Amino acid sequence: MHSLFPTRAGKAGEGVFTNAEFYHWMPKPRVQKFTKEFEKRAKKKGFDPPHPLQFDVSVYDSTHMLAHVMKEKGITNNPGNLAKERELIMQGLNELKDFPGLATALSFDQKTGDAARKVYVVKAQGGEWVLVE
Repeated sequence: MHSLFPTRAGKAGEGVFTNAEFYHWMPKPRVQKFTKEFEKRAKKKGFDPPHPLQFDVSVYDSTHMLAHVMKEKGITNNPGNLAKERELIMQGLNELKDFPGLATALSFDQKTGDAARKVYVVKAQGGEWVLVE
C-alpha cells in the first residue's frame, strides 16, 4: 500500500481495497512515536511522502527481530562458528512467538516457515486510505 495512491489516483482509485501490515496513523503509542521520529528525519532528506510505509516497518521489525534472536542464542560472529550460528539463528526464528513488532506481534509458522502476523484491510476513500473495520 503506497500512501500517495489515493491522492494520485483520484476518482479512478476511489473505493480500491488493499491489505496493509502497517499504516502510519495507527493509534498505538509505539507507532506514533516511531512515525514522528521517522517523519522528522525523512523531511530533512526530502522524502515524499515523509511518513513510513509498511516496507520501512518490515525492515525495522526484521532487524529488531534478528537482533533479538542473535542475542538470545548468544551469536558471537566468530567465523569459526559460522555454520553452527546460522543454524542457531534459524532455530531461534522458528521458535519465535509473538515478537512485539511495531505494528503487530510476529511469529513464524512452524510447518511452512511463513511469517504470521495481523494484516489490515484499507480502502481508498476521499483522497486517503481508511481502515476497514
